[in-house]
Amino acid sequence: MLESARAWIANLPNSLSGRLLVLTIIVVMIVEVLVFVPSVARHRDEWLMERLGAAQIATLALEVAGEQAIVPDELRRQILAKAEVKGVSVKRDNTRQLILPPDMTEPIDVQYDLRTETTLDMIAASFGTLVSREDRMLRVVGPGRYGGDDTIEIIVSEQPLQQELRSFALRIFWLSLFISVATGTAIFFVLNSMMVRPMRRITDNMMAFRANPEDARQVIMPTYRRDEVGVAERELADMQKTIREALNQKSRLAALGTAMSKINHDLRNILASSQLVVDRLAGLSDPTVQKLSPRLLKTIDRAIHLTTQTLQYGKSEEAAPVIQSVRLCDLIDEVKASTPLPEARPIAWSLDVPGDLQVSADPDQLYRVMMNLCQNAIQILENQDQDGLLRVTATPNGQMVVIDVCDNGPGVPERARENLFKAFSGSVRPGGTGLGLAIAQELARAQGGNVSLLKTDETGTVFRVEIPKSA
Repeated sequence: MLESARAWIANLPNSLSGRLLVLTIIVVMIVEVLVFVPSVARHRDEWLMERLGAAQIATLALEVAGEQAIVPDELRRQILAKAEVKGVSVKRDNTRQLILPPDMTEPIDVQYDLRTETTLDMIAASFGTLVSREDRMLRVVGPGRYGGDDTIEIIVSEQPLQQELRSFALRIFWLSLFISVATGTAIFFVLNSMMVRPMRRITDNMMAFRANPEDARQVIMPTYRRDEVGVAERELADMQKTIREALNQKSRLAALGTAMSKINHDLRNILASSQLVVDRLAGLSDPTVQKLSPRLLKTIDRAIHLTTQTLQYGKSEEAAPVIQSVRLCDLIDEVKASTPLPEARPIAWSLDVPGDLQVSADPDQLYRVMMNLCQNAIQILENQDQDGLLRVTATPNGQMVVIDVCDNGPGVPERARENLFKAFSGSVRPGGTGLGLAIAQELARAQGGNVSLLKTDETGTVFRVEIPKSA
């Protein structure tokens, strides 16, 4: 049954408007059927009560003429025809008296007592009359409607009642059909104007935006509706604007990556040539040259490193980590030895890493994570007025190892905290790209860990690295 209903609904018109019209007509017809059933039963009861009333009026007229009055057959037939009955009897004081006998004794097929009928009895009797194929004779017993009679009985043919009920049912059917079509059409036009057309506009806009999301003309223009459709339009417009801005940003970054790839070879050759020149200058005995050449070499090295980082981040993905057991103190010592310290500002290292602590990580990628964090800290400490302190601590915490990289710098500015781990957006120093922290977090997450900003204020900053502990 349920599968048949689903199949029937699936075969309805594909448009929401067509389905709405058909379903509205069907629902209204169902409601009309629920109204039709008791209406037919009530109409049958009224028809029979009218026959009882007409028959009782005839008996009252005869009683006025006197009990000994003889009613001619022709007059009796006229009275019975006028009352549309076959015979009439009255029961008073437990005595039944045949007032207008029928022309001939006919067998009674069905007997109805209107005094004791329930609603269900009336409905069953009405539909029995509608579907009957024979002209049955009915004996109907009802209360006296005029005078003090206890009850009145009539014998009536079922055919006139059947014709009346069928005519009434046909009128109800056409009226119900008209109401259904009129109601369905009115609801169709109202809902089509308020819901279907706006939804079709939203759907068409979504399809057009999908085909060309970079075209600003495809962003939907919200209406001033305050209902759910208006909310959907405004939310869709905001989402499309966000998607378009993200696509434009990605397109610009892709173009930047392509341009960087093209100039990378030539830029490396230029920087290599510069390194050779600086190396030769470093061999001169001029004190000024001796003082400036190391700075120039360091600047060139940073330029090469920045170019390499940018290209590495522009790749589609990092290489999959090769997880192995790594002795953490050896890796931190290697990072310390490889991290250059500035000459202009004293910066002290403080390492608190247990010698037996091992982590489960890719050594090369974890080295890059720690190198980026330590270099960022040193670059911040280099530009402050007081002596710098870079402290690295490591402690086991359940199944993870927590590594804190702390400095006593001025802290991360408020404007940089929201985009701290976003490439090209979260740099904390002028001229920075923000790649270091973005790369560090991406590499740590690829190994089952994470990089987060634990604390930052005017007393310093703490970055926390979480890496799985070696089994």
